[in-house]
Amino acid sequence: MKDRFAHHHAGSYLKPLRRIEGAPITLEEADIILIESAIGDILGELPLLDSNSLFVDRLKSSFQHASISDPAASEDISSHFRPHSVSWEALSNTIAACAVPVKISNRSYHEMAGMAWAFFKKAYSCFPALLIARDNTLQAVQALLVMTLFMRTYSADTRTMALFLSTATRMLQMCNQKQPCHVKSEDIEIMSRVFWAAYILDVEVSTNSGLPPTLNDDDWDIDLPEDGIAEELGTSTNSIFRARVELAQIQSQVRRKLYASSKSASISDMTRLQIIIELESKLAGWIARTEPSIRPQLDYSNNQPAESSTLDPHVIMLHLAYYSCVGMLRWAAPRHAIERGIIPATPGEEQPVEHATGIIFYCRRALRTAARNTISLVLHRMPKFQFGDFRQKLHYPITAILILLNSILESYSDAEEARDDCVLINSFARFVRNWAEREGCDLDILVRGCFELANIAGYVSAAKSSTAGYREPAFRVVGPIDVEDDGPLSMQTTAAMLATLLNAWPHPIHLTQSLMGNMPRGSMDVAAVHNLWALFGGGLQDINTSMSALYGPFVPASMQPETFGFCFE
Repeated sequence: MKDRFAHHHAGSYLKPLRRIEGAPITLEEADIILIESAIGDILGELPLLDSNSLFVDRLKSSFQHASISDPAASEDISSHFRPHSVSWEALSNTIAACAVPVKISNRSYHEMAGMAWAFFKKAYSCFPALLIARDNTLQAVQALLVMTLFMRTYSADTRTMALFLSTATRMLQMCNQKQPCHVKSEDIEIMSRVFWAAYILDVEVSTNSGLPPTLNDDDWDIDLPEDGIAEELGTSTNSIFRARVELAQIQSQVRRKLYASSKSASISDMTRLQIIIELESKLAGWIARTEPSIRPQLDYSNNQPAESSTLDPHVIMLHLAYYSCVGMLRWAAPRHAIERGIIPATPGEEQPVEHATGIIFYCRRALRTAARNTISLVLHRMPKFQFGDFRQKLHYPITAILILLNSILESYSDAEEARDDCVLINSFARFVRNWAEREGCDLDILVRGCFELANIAGYVSAAKSSTAGYREPAFRVVGPIDVEDDGPLSMQTTAAMLATLLNAWPHPIHLTQSLMGNMPRGSMDVAAVHNLWALFGGGLQDINTSMSALYGPFVPASMQPETFGFCFE
């Protein structure tokens, strides 16, 4: 066999791999304006590229010897736009993909998204070569991080996004292994910014999905980004970026100390409360250090500005991340143990049981406030977003609604609070419906799901306040609900299913991920998946077809990469 193989394939198996390339895709000079806008959006949130002007100058150099509008030069376009390296090709094509939505209306998003995915498929064809590249390692990391941002914004494929990110972080770790004498001085600052951008994304993915992070806080020692000086105090990109980094460090500690299964399951409830107090102090310190102009409001629900008073998109993201951190921290407080006398006052405990009960009561109140602030922030301060950005940020208010619903289901809210929360949830459902109708986007299933959540909240609130009472739904559903394909679920059954689903995850943010993404659902059993689709998927008839795609019931076709051919036959 060895001789036959050598005879027929002599030399051929020693040839280098050849990258599978798509059809050539070119840009016109007029598209540079869109590229500049796309880069500005990326740098505004995560300044992981050298600079807008440097990148654009490099693109413009592709056109300096020929006019794109000149038909005689059309055959030479690809050579004039020839990438300098595989990592440059991946980076430039991904940014071109991000630039496509800049010039289209949301109503045309589905129609034009194919162009964005054409650029992205061109970038993805570079992925195998990036893995074994020996040069431009930092640029390869930048390319993979921008690919991560594209998948995060313009798709619900959170699995592929997480894989891009984990590859980028591993490359970054290898890049940091270089001896200082081998790293150019001008690269040190950009390497630091790339690291912290990757860190923020890593914390976000691990927090939202429950996956372990790929960047361990104990494995590196890199200075925080310095605050920049801007014309308007506190609104510079660097100020927002530093605030995001410091907040991400606290988020990482919340996940590691309170939600990592290997540690959180073994700590006592009193120890858990002490951890919460410690992390609350760190959050308070973060608030005090943050510039007033970008600082989240501590009680937004009681101070709602006019609808025309919108915030910068990157400040919005900072606030949403803060309220998410607050929600995860305060959700972790033991919800039943102290009231039921499970935690005795033990010798050596500094906090008596009465004080611990007060902490839990405070956590519940503060948790509700953070959830209401999240929803109010979206209702009253959200600027106009492209479809992908808008949907990506809906992850946070959907989680907030689930937190409020849990408070109603578990009787943590009194009757007046429950009614107020129902009004807010209804307002959010109408907001999403009106946005979808005005912008012409395919959010029908998400809108239906939001109104379903509003109906559940209204039903439970009304039932609990009625004279007939509402049998304490510590409602739990053990097996799959047996429902006719064309038969609607009763509100009693619907509330029971939701209560069960809320207890299938460590935090409601993970349920939101199952609704709006395709990340594996952890310990969620077949019955819970069945009930998730029965509740939100438009009926059990959708389960077989939709489950095969592994996306949650809130994912529209335009957010599934397979719709645009990003898949293998």
